[in-house]
Amino acid sequence: MTATDPTPRMRGFFPSDAPRFAAVCTTETTEGKECGAESSTWDTPMQRDQWMREHADEFGHESFNRSSLAPTTVRVVKAEGAK
Repeated sequence: MTATDPTPRMRGFFPSDAPRFAAVCTTETTEGKECGAESSTWDTPMQRDQWMREHADEFGHESFNRSSLAPTTVRVVKAEGAK
C-alpha cells in the first residue's frame, strides 16, 4: 500500500499567455442568417475594434460578439498555510 501525501493541496489557475482579442459579426443578413464573419485574433482590443468598424463600414453590419481569450494553466499547489 502506498502512503498518501498529507499536505493539503488545491488547484490554482495561472495565466499562461497574454490575453487575445477577437470578434464575430452576429448581424442578421437578408437571408435570415447571421453574417458569421470572424476577425483575426490580436494582442490588443484596439485591433479587434478597428476590424469591427471596418466591417460595419463595408457591410453596414452593427451587431458583434467580442471576446477576450485568456489562456490559463491549471496547476496543483500547496494550500495556503501548508508546510
